[in-house]
Parts: sequence; structure tokens; C-alpha cells
Amino acid sequence: MAMHVDKQRDGRRTQLRLAGELTIYDAQTLQQTLLAALAESDGVELDLAGVTELDTAGFQQLYLLQRESHAAAKRVSICAHSAATREVFELLRADALFDGPA
Repeated sequence: MAMHVDKQRDGRRTQLRLAGELTIYDAQTLQQTLLAALAESDGVELDLAGVTELDTAGFQQLYLLQRESHAAAKRVSICAHSAATREVFELLRADALFDGPA
């Protein structure tokens, strides 16, 4: 299943509901989407519950968003994980890098 993004704005905060595969095949599009959401808001909330696959290229884009948010004094949080994202975050011990559910 190809990547799908649903974007909602709440004041100066943007929520991105990501679904499908966050893989190398969509990494460039994912990067553009994430950075655009950060640029137009004070913070980004990620809902990853619909993600069916997350590879290292997809994770790198999430990590890039987190790094860029710190540089811009903005906040990125994760409000929900899927089994696929949970597995990758646990493997990489990446929970501490993002605000949100363990």
C-alpha cells in the first residue's frame, strides 16, 4: 500500500496522519511533506497508527523532522504507533527521541 498523508491544522499546530508504507520508495515525498508541515506551524503531531511498513529510509525522514524541529525551537510528537512503527522504534531504541506514547 502506497504512502498516504492526511493533514489537519489546529491553530498553529499540524497533525499528520500517516498510513501505508513509509519506505525508500516514498522517502523524498515524505521528507517534503514533513518539512512543509513543520515550516507552516509551531509543531507537528504524528499519528503513525496506519503505517504498515517502516524501513530505515522512512525512519530517517522522521528523525530529520525531529532534528529540524529542535533547530527551529518547535515540537514534534507522536500520538499513536502501529505495530510496524513500534517494532522499528524498539529496535533502534528511538522512543526517547520523540515525545509521545511508549
